[in-house]
Amino acid sequence: MIRNILPSIYLKLFPEAILDFAIEEKKATCDNCALSVGKTPDHRAYQPSLKCCTFHPFQTNYLMGQILLSPTTPKDVLERIRAKIEKREYALPIGIVAPMPHQIKFAQRKDNEFGNREDWLCPYYDRIKNNCGIWKSRSSVCTSFHCLSSYGTAGFEFWDQLSDYISYIEMALMEEALLQLEFTPMEISDQLSFLNPDGQSSSRKRKQFLTKEFTSKVWKNYFEDQEEFYKKCYEIVANFSEKQFKKALGNPGIVIQKKLMTAKNAVVL
Repeated sequence: MIRNILPSIYLKLFPEAILDFAIEEKKATCDNCALSVGKTPDHRAYQPSLKCCTFHPFQTNYLMGQILLSPTTPKDVLERIRAKIEKREYALPIGIVAPMPHQIKFAQRKDNEFGNREDWLCPYYDRIKNNCGIWKSRSSVCTSFHCLSSYGTAGFEFWDQLSDYISYIEMALMEEALLQLEFTPMEISDQLSFLNPDGQSSSRKRKQFLTKEFTSKVWKNYFEDQEEFYKKCYEIVANFSEKQFKKALGNPGIVIQKKLMTAKNAVVL
């Protein structure tokens, strides 16, 4: 069921019709990579120690808070997160963003680079267990990505629609948390520009780390304790009522939800 693969924070918020959808993908096997070198059914071939995790996801503020609060988050993953915060590696109030140089390189990737470049391995990857280190707090891209589908085109369409739905929710809940913590819509909008290299200055595109002057301004009164800020964002979202969730979803979210339900109904189980 979908409830078994979703980040846990959504289990009390998503409609039961989505949570109880009993789709079972038997071809896309994350624990035993279906596209490992030597057994891939098509031209793609991933290294089994990297899989499809050669990607730096955007983790929203409340998901970062859940990761920091979870007793199951691997110690080395926590250390990498804290290093990002300390080095100012695109740790922002909206969440932790992939560094600009990585975004550009990934967008210009060659066919054989995804799944094979160890230097692109996700910072939240559990290198000891060779699997995701933040499974119950992972982003929309990681939740919905399937290299193969047991349900053909309809299956891929469903996962695409689920990605759109969760992505929309991520942004809505992230922004709501920031508004409650007294960030303005303009401040939020300025930070969201870091999700896309287009429009950034050539100097900014080359920077792996942000300046202390810039980040102290962006973080306002929370600069000295960014971990606690992320935890506060998680607590705000975790305490959302059904009414608050529907308000955050708004009419655009309802439209996306309907598209997801249509895609769900097209999958023949």
